Amino acid sequence: MSEIFPLKFSKVNYQVNGKRLIKDVSFEILKNKRTAILGPNGSGKTTIMLLIHGLIKTKDGLISWNGRDHQAIKKRLAMIFDKPILLKRSVRENINFFVKRTKVQRKKRLFVCNQILKKFDLNLLANQPVQSLSAGEKQRLVIARTLTLNPKVLLLDEPSSNLDPENTLELERIIKNISKQGMKIIFSTNDILQAKRIAQHILFLSNGKLIESLDAKTFFQKPRFKKIEKLLRGVL
Repeated sequence: MSEIFPLKFSKVNYQVNGKRLIKDVSFEILKNKRTAILGPNGSGKTTIMLLIHGLIKTKDGLISWNGRDHQAIKKRLAMIFDKPILLKRSVRENINFFVKRTKVQRKKRLFVCNQILKKFDLNLLANQPVQSLSAGEKQRLVIARTLTLNPKVLLLDEPSSNLDPENTLELERIIKNISKQGMKIIFSTNDILQAKRIAQHILFLSNGKLIESLDAKTFFQKPRFKKIEKLLRGVL
């Protein structure tokens, strides 16, 4: 299977009803680091995520995956939104619905489903309706279900926005484990501390513009712009 990275944005603009949401944004994302798209509310994070996934498209600028357009790699991407979208069925049925969409043989589906439930600590909840789950359990289920499709890139749009601190840390543990297994993680957040805990590469947005693209260690220890330095000083 051919390599899909680097992902490149070249002078990308995006507007809705004449309002520019993304303004002349250029950056490069490599495969081997967890990338955080960081910025305040309204900075353009979700729009960038949607452009990366291909759910929306730009007519101004170029987005390429190792020199190819989105059409060539779209089946290798998966995106999870801030509010989990689940079938109103049991936990097991939610996972099995996705397992059926893979090439897993019918006789092996039960085994695969059980392995996924166990891996994400959902086995004791397998027969529970999703309506009875906590926010953290729902988020784990969405991730587990999505990974049955074996994407190469997982996009998470503000994945902990509805979680309490304990479930946020558990989610971050899952994200790091997935990343260590070779999957590319790109996530958006307005939580600077979260980005510091788990990101390895930072894209910092403000008002639709890319202010910085830098490895996380340098971003937090030696910020190059006063705007970012001031922001970090107020949080860290």
